[in-house]
Amino acid sequence: MKKFEYEKEYIRWKNDQIRLRRRYRDTPAGFVDQDAEREMIEELKEAIERYKISHTYEILSEYRPGDEIFVGREKYLALMEKKMAEGEGLIILYGIGGIGKSALAREYIRRHKAEYDHILLLAYEDNLRKTICNDEHLHISNLYYSQTKYTGMRNYYKEKISVLSQIAENKRLLILIDNMNTMTDRDRKAFFTLPCDILVTTRLCPSVWGDFDGILVEGMEPGQEYDSFIRAYQAENAMTEETYEDLVFYSGLIQGHALEMMFKIQGLTGNMQGEAGDAEEKFQQDLFERFPLKNGEKQILRELSVMPAQGIAEEFYLKISGASEENLDRLTGYLLVDRIWQEKEEKEILSLHPVVAEAARNVFAPDIVSCRRILWGIYDQICDAWQKPFEQNRKIEPYVLNLLQMFPEPVGWMMRPLESMITFLRIQGQYDTALEYALKLMKSVEEYYGNSHQNSGEMALAVAEVYYSMGDFSHAEKWNYRGYKIFEDCNPVNAEFYHIFARACGNMSEICRSKGEFENAARFAEEAYRNELMSEERLICPFLEERERIL
Repeated sequence: MKKFEYEKEYIRWKNDQIRLRRRYRDTPAGFVDQDAEREMIEELKEAIERYKISHTYEILSEYRPGDEIFVGREKYLALMEKKMAEGEGLIILYGIGGIGKSALAREYIRRHKAEYDHILLLAYEDNLRKTICNDEHLHISNLYYSQTKYTGMRNYYKEKISVLSQIAENKRLLILIDNMNTMTDRDRKAFFTLPCDILVTTRLCPSVWGDFDGILVEGMEPGQEYDSFIRAYQAENAMTEETYEDLVFYSGLIQGHALEMMFKIQGLTGNMQGEAGDAEEKFQQDLFERFPLKNGEKQILRELSVMPAQGIAEEFYLKISGASEENLDRLTGYLLVDRIWQEKEEKEILSLHPVVAEAARNVFAPDIVSCRRILWGIYDQICDAWQKPFEQNRKIEPYVLNLLQMFPEPVGWMMRPLESMITFLRIQGQYDTALEYALKLMKSVEEYYGNSHQNSGEMALAVAEVYYSMGDFSHAEKWNYRGYKIFEDCNPVNAEFYHIFARACGNMSEICRSKGEFENAARFAEEAYRNELMSEERLICPFLEERERIL
């Protein structure tokens, strides 16, 4: 049903009345004289003018970018200018939080503000309808929301978009939509077709929206950009050469992440140190709060944050973690996980930007308990490491080393996968790391199970094996004897008890034989034989029930 416009109908009626009264001048209904005709014409003109004023739409909001520190990024600005010059009209700047997308958009506006009649900066609010319909942020004359007039935001949004389109047809308009971080928005495609220039900043890869492309904004580049940025943000006369070198090194570690560089500079130069620390913590929370992350997606971030900086093969990660590919796809779309195709080895590598990894470690607090699935997943891959070639094992070595580094304090009840990693490192010749962690794990196991428990005895044997591999036979003998005594004094936990006890006896027999104590060697060998027979009778799939209970 067509909307009735009183003012327009009044003008039409007034015009028809003048025409009729002119036609019938010689009748009582006509104009009696020229003064009466002029008076009515003036009334019509005034009505038309009132209508024009009440139906002329002008953008009353205006964004005027203030001065701010901005250095480098010339290649991005040049690319934006090229695209606009070619009539592209829509530019999407995307990248992880804090990388400098919004600052880049503001700098573009500062350099090109003279080319536009109106510039709007709109902070994205849940959806485009809510963003555009906010009359406080986007104020247009003679246009405001009324429940009575529009009955709902949908109708008001349609009219406001129509008005913006009309204005853009006659005036040069630039709209910056900042932080458009949502996968779905039913109005996005139509909004992007407005006849004006549009800048969008987002933490999403625009391909998740459909057939859209964008400019990926990455960190500051080493060299001149690092130098300019550091010197621009330093406190006056507060930076020594040593501090400068520290900042350059740190900038490389975080791949030139602009916001983190600023936090670091403020901290090292003593400029707003406390405030910088609080702001950094809020930023790390904000990195993830902008997205509706599921528990499975948080777990992926938690696990990838404890992987090596060079990343992990996607196929291998999915195998050891049981993670959902759908969740991984979403995180890739959010730019929180990088997928890099490695041409040489023909495999996809998953990695986190150093800033995202650090934030994930702080926000999601990965530890042995929360990451137990990948620890057990690694266990499945290395429990038969003796039977695999050294080079094949070496591909897994970085993950094992990184996990032990990330979890320096072992948990006793997670002895099984952790002990397998120690054995794996021993096989690979990483003796020092294996020994250091073995001693810590031994302490943790004894604290958890006590010093007369099957697991404590098995762990003592693992320590002995590391010493033996290192050629430290005296310590190996000491720890093997300790393991043997624990088994001699404790009760079986499961059928594996007899097989491990047999190994302890066999080791003792070898030690006695090497020392020329042949009678003792024979006695230990017989004991080993008896325990091995017991093992064959009672052995079942060890630790499966324990593992399922833990997981």
